[in-house]
Amino acid sequence: MSSDAPSPTQEHKTHADILTAAADLLEKPGAWTQGCFARDQSGKPSAPRDPDAVCYCMAGAIYSIVGTNSRGDALIDVLSTRARRQGFRHIAHWNDKENRTQAEVVSALRAAADLARTEQVKG
Repeated sequence: MSSDAPSPTQEHKTHADILTAAADLLEKPGAWTQGCFARDQSGKPSAPRDPDAVCYCMAGAIYSIVGTNSRGDALIDVLSTRARRQGFRHIAHWNDKENRTQAEVVSALRAAADLARTEQVKG
């Protein structure tokens, strides 16, 4: 089965666009995971950009859209800063917290996208 992850395109040119695309990707039933960046249909860990990936953690969803590059790393760093304010060392620890839900992850991505849009308008 091939991934539904969007390819990086010009439509994902702002941080808000990328965060929204990640939320859209994770909102689909069964599209979120914990414990690794991505998983294939059999549940085995895979790379976020692997065509066989079918579910993603929060960071994996971002990397599936923009790749594992400085742009993706910058977004992960911003989200990790927010996670540290809640007592987590990294966004991966926030994502992987016991009893975390898919809805919470999608909501956090949408809130971050809204904040990025606000900052973009101010800037």
